[in-house]
Amino acid sequence: NPIKNDLDITMFHPPAEASQAALFAWMLTFAIGVRFSMTFYVVPSNSLVPEMTPVYDERTSILSFRTLFGWLGGIAMAQLGFLYFFAETELGDGRLDPGAYGTYALTGAAVIIVAILTCAIGTHHLIPQLHAPEPSRFSLRRFFVDLKGAFSSRNYVILVLTILTITMATGFTDVMN
Repeated sequence: NPIKNDLDITMFHPPAEASQAALFAWMLTFAIGVRFSMTFYVVPSNSLVPEMTPVYDERTSILSFRTLFGWLGGIAMAQLGFLYFFAETELGDGRLDPGAYGTYALTGAAVIIVAILTCAIGTHHLIPQLHAPEPSRFSLRRFFVDLKGAFSSRNYVILVLTILTITMATGFTDVMN
């Protein structure tokens, strides 16, 4: 099948004549790039929740709804992919059509951008109520003192290692799928 657009050459279409090492490097680069890009939304979004309300039940409710809508959006995109973008064609299995992946990626990107903008606009009115941190200068010494303090808690170390293991396993599974 001929490559139909530039998007097929990048994320969804690895180099055809590449060695196993080059394919691994290609997949690793895109997997890390996607995860890195996601942090530009996830970290500020997660940091905003405790600022929105000091009430535990309200924070739990906000995070529950965010998780619910994230899962529903993921399921909807998967269904849209299978039912529309990768549907059976006269040529056979639509998942084998390289041209469908670029359009699917653009559609997914558009849905994500609309969701992020909706959340940003929906929380914009809270800006005047947010806690303003005290201005401080970065100190490498203070950073390492704080880091040592955080990792001196056995429970925190167990939590960090558990989350790291789960995240690596989930990321690996996502990439391999």
